[in-house]
Amino acid sequence: MMRSIVRTIAFAAATASATAAFAADVVTVDVPFNFNSHGVSYPAGKYDVSLNQDQTLVTMASKIDVKKQFVYLTKPVHAKADGHILKINFDNLADGSRELRTIQISERVTSVLDGRGKHMTAAEAPFTLVR
Repeated sequence: MMRSIVRTIAFAAATASATAAFAADVVTVDVPFNFNSHGVSYPAGKYDVSLNQDQTLVTMASKIDVKKQFVYLTKPVHAKADGHILKINFDNLADGSRELRTIQISERVTSVLDGRGKHMTAAEAPFTLVR
């Protein structure tokens, strides 16, 4: 039985930017690889990641293909990790594909999205922002 390797993908400062929109943060990130979430494939490219106004939902939307977007519920976390606004975790699977694991934006985080075992851990590396 092959186990997947959990990995957090970090993006350089040049690939992320933030703006204010209706009191919610919008962060644009450049994902350098294709990935999957709940059985749907998403292409590499630029994505906007944002919270809704009451901060209960996170949206990740492709800037290239408007049909490629998803919305997940969030829950509070105690604080932003190391003062950064965005972390996205992916699992690297044995077949070479990547599965979205969690999204943390500001003080909100999704549940584990890919259903992998609770005993797996990820090395965390946050996104940085260009202002």
